Amino acid sequence: MLKHFRKPLYLLAGLLLTGATCLIVLNAEWTQHALERLLVARLEEITGGPVHVSQFRFDPLILRLTMRGLRVDGRRLSSEPSLFTAQLVAARISPLTLLRRKLILRSLDWDRAEIHLVTRSDGTMNLPVPQGAALQGRSSQDLLDFSVGRLTLARTQFFWNDNRVPLELNAQEIGILLRFRPGGRYSGTISLSSASVRTPRWNIPVSYLAARFEFSGADANLNSIVWQAAGLKGKGSFELHNPSSPEGRFAFQMDGGILNLAKTFGSSHLRGGRLSVGGEGSYGAGEISAWGHIQALQVDIQVAGLQPGPIDFRSDYTADSNRVRLSQVQIKALGGTARGNAEISLQGPSPRYELSTSVSNLDLTTLLQSLAGANTSLAAVSFASKLNGTADLYWQGALENFRSRFNLRFQPPQLALPGQYPLEGFMRGSIETTPVPILRIQESAFHTRD
Repeated sequence: MLKHFRKPLYLLAGLLLTGATCLIVLNAEWTQHALERLLVARLEEITGGPVHVSQFRFDPLILRLTMRGLRVDGRRLSSEPSLFTAQLVAARISPLTLLRRKLILRSLDWDRAEIHLVTRSDGTMNLPVPQGAALQGRSSQDLLDFSVGRLTLARTQFFWNDNRVPLELNAQEIGILLRFRPGGRYSGTISLSSASVRTPRWNIPVSYLAARFEFSGADANLNSIVWQAAGLKGKGSFELHNPSSPEGRFAFQMDGGILNLAKTFGSSHLRGGRLSVGGEGSYGAGEISAWGHIQALQVDIQVAGLQPGPIDFRSDYTADSNRVRLSQVQIKALGGTARGNAEISLQGPSPRYELSTSVSNLDLTTLLQSLAGANTSLAAVSFASKLNGTADLYWQGALENFRSRFNLRFQPPQLALPGQYPLEGFMRGSIETTPVPILRIQESAFHTRD
């Protein structure tokens, strides 16, 4: 019986012995140095400049590569920063890399990294360029082509000349392709899923992103980008010129649910609805301006006991770094319609909102019911009237310090429902919601009809 298993056992023992020998050899110090030299040489070939690693370690058992103090100079001049530096870079290589002509990483992590893109006055950059006859007879050459199962970029700074963008990113299923084309242009694609993008101001969850891009020393174009983030789906494009003093244009369209967007930006007063925003804009001299149209339907707002029910909002907008101006505003709520203009100031610790409107056919019964959450006695009031006039609204942040001034006329309907009292007259006053709704009447006159 043992004779039948002798050869397989010898084969298994031989494989185990070979594997153990390989692990011992690969963990040997001279092998580690040889792998480091091989990797450095390959990186220098790809990037076109010196590469320095302070500490290198390859763990063959889990195919994990760790580098500390990594510096990739790229094609930099002596007065320029390195193309890439990182305190720590760790990557786990997938065994599938051995079967395909493509680098496949299970994970890639780096910490305290800086990426510097430099465009010089003659239009050249510090990015790699294929050497020799690499492009002969070819329209392009791949510089990078790899995929990553999980990507973590911690405490990362991205620079294009003197323009800095701090960034932290966690993502899964990333694919990156970068090509070089004749004329000094680069093009490529990037895709990722289940990402979290953190900037000094926001933490934005991204469910999906895919983009096509191209750039050179003179410009950068995001030819197309589609994304799903914070409950919104969107698409757009972007072009940037003159990196030394950037200027450019962009266009976008996005729509989706408001609830997830409100949670992302920390608003507890928005409970539902759908948002659609589209437009285009420009960038120059450090300033961003945009213009377009915004629409929010069936918006549910609850603040300080005020429950106005579903609200529909439509408006054109123009925006810059300091304020957003809304024109041709139309708001449908409480059975009526408000039209006017608004301005949002972005200066200060929290945004400030101002809205001036003319009101038509606002239903008094619906208005009183919306206030009943904070004052139950209002629920017992049953007057029938339509409100027309003007109203100015102001609030700060997430609907804090809300106040309104109004001058309204009350017009009774021709026929009132049983139990309702037709009301006619006028009222001038104000409303505040801090800490609870307060109605102040400065001047009024009313009478009811039988």
